[in-house]
Amino acid sequence: MAGWALPVLALLSACGDDSPPGSAAPISSLVLDSTPFLQSTAPDPDSAVIQSVRWATRLPNGGVVIADQYAARLVFLDSTGSVYRTTGRRGEGPGEFGNPFRIDRCGTDSLFVWDYTRRTIIVTDTAGSFAREFRPAGAPWELTCSASGWFAALGLPREFLPPSADDARSDAPLWTMDRTGETILELPDVPIGDNRSLGRETRIAAARTALFVGTADSAWVDRFPLAGPMEPGTQVGGVRIGIEGRTPTSRQFDDAIEALVAITPIERGREIQRRGYREIPPPDELPPYRHLFVDPDDLLWAVVSAPGDSITRLQATTPSGAMVFDGSLPGPLRVFEIGRDYVLGAAADALGRESIVMYRLARGPV
Repeated sequence: MAGWALPVLALLSACGDDSPPGSAAPISSLVLDSTPFLQSTAPDPDSAVIQSVRWATRLPNGGVVIADQYAARLVFLDSTGSVYRTTGRRGEGPGEFGNPFRIDRCGTDSLFVWDYTRRTIIVTDTAGSFAREFRPAGAPWELTCSASGWFAALGLPREFLPPSADDARSDAPLWTMDRTGETILELPDVPIGDNRSLGRETRIAAARTALFVGTADSAWVDRFPLAGPMEPGTQVGGVRIGIEGRTPTSRQFDDAIEALVAITPIERGREIQRRGYREIPPPDELPPYRHLFVDPDDLLWAVVSAPGDSITRLQATTPSGAMVFDGSLPGPLRVFEIGRDYVLGAAADALGRESIVMYRLARGPV
């Protein structure tokens, strides 16, 4: 069963200077299947195999590798969703992890694992064998990388603000780095986000030659070209994506709190955090989007549904702002990655246990 698609009105080949070099053939439609073609078993905190799903990326062999935060290791799934290898352990030596928080391939045949506790990026081959590690410049809060291999980082807030309902947001540094962690370009500070359930969160997404930055103040996402006639890092235009003006529901408020506390491994700590977030009322309006991604064709994707919604709604635009997709997947999905022919994420069962799911994405004529 296929999801629905919005035909492209302006082909990628007509995007002028915004078309990325080496793009795939022009797209005239995108169709997203609503039945996953890969699904793993749900993790179990007491399991010797998968204890948690923090992040995941697709492998060249069609399988998936999971960053297992609780077990501090990488878990490899084959194309059927079955586990065939685990690598790493908790520690501070080569190939060891403190908190594997995110994993990406970054357009290469390597795996880049962001260890939030050690503030280190560990690089392995696609089988999980250790190659090297490096400390990125600055103090990243969020990291992303492009298909051409460069990194973008949103830093820790200049000031840590307690949860509140006054819409106060601390500024944070923003910069780009090469594959060794050296700074390429420093960009202007941006507001990092509201410390509350359903608050605005700044998201970054890296294209081949540009960085998209969305502060969620509106459905407008800024575009910073990193090459071309303008001075690198100068904000030049952007795109509109997302949905404005929605009123939060109590279910969305509660589910957003659960998403905020999920990364805390101890239930007692999660309950303390829950109580704190419940003391702050939800905002008057939902943010226009939750997450931003760039696919290998440099389409900008946004997750525009909110926690607690019965579906996961996605939108996509070209770099010049032409909407090319507005559709949905059944159930709530925590999206990790959008490739040329797939959407990868984690779906929770009735007990809240997340399994890896991958949906087929087709590009072709209407």
